[in-house]
Amino acid sequence: MKIIGLVDLNIKINHITTTITAAVVKELIASMILGNDWFRKYHAIIDMNKNLLGIEGVKGRTFVNILEENEQKPFDVKLSTTINLQPRQELIVNASVPISSSDTVLFHPLLQHLHQRSLLLPHALLKVDNYQTQLTVYNPTNRTCTLSRNFKLMVLSPTIQCFAISSQPHLLSPSCAQQSTSIPLERTSDNETLA
Repeated sequence: MKIIGLVDLNIKINHITTTITAAVVKELIASMILGNDWFRKYHAIIDMNKNLLGIEGVKGRTFVNILEENEQKPFDVKLSTTINLQPRQELIVNASVPISSSDTVLFHPLLQHLHQRSLLLPHALLKVDNYQTQLTVYNPTNRTCTLSRNFKLMVLSPTIQCFAISSQPHLLSPSCAQQSTSIPLERTSDNETLA
């Protein structure tokens, strides 16, 4: 990750305004990552059981929810253009996603939705660039299938559990063997109807 500059930011949490000099990078999976320096400076605590972040200011401590309700819902992955799939054709298609950029994002096909059209899509780890990704769609039938622009193909889950497996267990620390990572996402505006 290459730092392209520094910027002084004011981060307001309820009635407390905090400050930090933030490093600016070209690509980041989150809007912002707060470091240990910020946590120490404002005596910040994270209560995962209550889903709260607490910080201390001159007038006392304040708390805020870590994740908003809409961030806990899956996000749609939609076709960027209308496509025609010939019988038994596999096609790499462009799709729109609700995050700007990421090297690796886990996508889940909408199985019941795709089953109605007799289509196959794999679960996939995909790269996202400028709200776009590419994925594979397969038509296993003997008939042509047309999918309209904005057809929902997959969902992107904001919370992903990552697991590491090694044939040499002593090489993995307990913190590395099982981790859960939350990825804050932003919804894009969508005024068009889905197919």
